[in-house]
Amino acid sequence: MKKDLNELEISMFTLWSLFVLADQHFVALLRYSKILEEEYELNNDDEISLSTIREALVYQVFLKTCSFIDEWDQILGARTEAKYKETVMTVKRIVKHHRKVLNSWKGLREFRNNAIAHNHRDKKGQNIYYSNASYHTPHTIPELALMIYCMEKMAKTLGALFPKEYFSIISATKENLDSRVISDSKAYTLNEIREHIYSLEQLIEDEFTTCSNIKNVTSNYAQIILDMSHNTISIL
Repeated sequence: MKKDLNELEISMFTLWSLFVLADQHFVALLRYSKILEEEYELNNDDEISLSTIREALVYQVFLKTCSFIDEWDQILGARTEAKYKETVMTVKRIVKHHRKVLNSWKGLREFRNNAIAHNHRDKKGQNIYYSNASYHTPHTIPELALMIYCMEKMAKTLGALFPKEYFSIISATKENLDSRVISDSKAYTLNEIREHIYSLEQLIEDEFTTCSNIKNVTSNYAQIILDMSHNTISIL
């Protein structure tokens, strides 16, 4: 049965779970990279796959870090119970240098917004890759380690000054992270997914046939578009 938590405990739970997930992504990044690089002779496709996995894990660390900062700045002490505010402010004072380090990567949030969360366009509407935009974010494993370290110290210092609440949220963190967030929608079987893809393939082929009299829509072009999905279908 899920334990009822007060607002401070929910904020602590949020911070702790975000730190734990960021740390898990970072550890996975270290281990997966080491395994592949040491045990396999990588060809070009392997390098692309490894780079993709690395990017995905780094991006998850960035996402969790930005969310951690939001919770720390905007919720903890601001929207938690007033009776805890003085101690919360003490916690924030103790780890203010760690919080400052997280702020030192000036482009982290902008990169999160433009490159990860949205459509690769900046506030001016420019595509960030086409315009060769640059962002001040962590670029190395040691920098990521520093980021994780700062979140850990902040979360653990909070726990140290709120020991009763800390132990309350530990069990809640384990319970909820083990189950994760589960979709309430029906899960499709592999065969259902295959059938759905093949039906969509037929529909787009029919549309190309219908539009074949329109300028620039040729049978060769249509076939190129249709062939693009073969890799996805073959994987399934």
